[in-house]
Amino acid sequence: MNLTEEMIKQYSPCISRLCLFLCRNENDANDVFQETWIKVFRGIDTYDESRKFENWASAVCVNTFRDMCRKNARLRYAEFTDNAMMESFFDNLPDTKNEIAARDEYISLYKAIGELTVKLRIAVVLFYFSGYSEKECARILGVSPNRVKSRLFSARQSLKRNMEQ
Repeated sequence: MNLTEEMIKQYSPCISRLCLFLCRNENDANDVFQETWIKVFRGIDTYDESRKFENWASAVCVNTFRDMCRKNARLRYAEFTDNAMMESFFDNLPDTKNEIAARDEYISLYKAIGELTVKLRIAVVLFYFSGYSEKECARILGVSPNRVKSRLFSARQSLKRNMEQ
């Protein structure tokens, strides 16, 4: 398969958003984004065309993030360094009174997601924020769908505890 400029344009927003959700810091997200595309270019010959390219590139991104977490403990516990960037994730919410309250809850939820372990955070980001199915998450993560369900359940329990505090 030949990686074209059109494919890069098409999938870069998805990979960029995934990097931001995982890293929670624009500088680290840029590093993961660049390293992901380098790995995609180098490994394009190993891409199995029976698989969706977006899922494969997302798996490369997640693995790149994991590698960087192993090398840099700061990434594991990163918080947003820019509140404007965090709020940009929720810019599509309307500005009625109810939605303003919801925006505050979303921001609290997003901060709580940052307190999850890396394994749980990745599952949550892929499933809830990137819109992958449990089966797609399992394929990206290289685990069974039941393991994804278990991680999502654990994450929801942890988030519930954190949000109640």
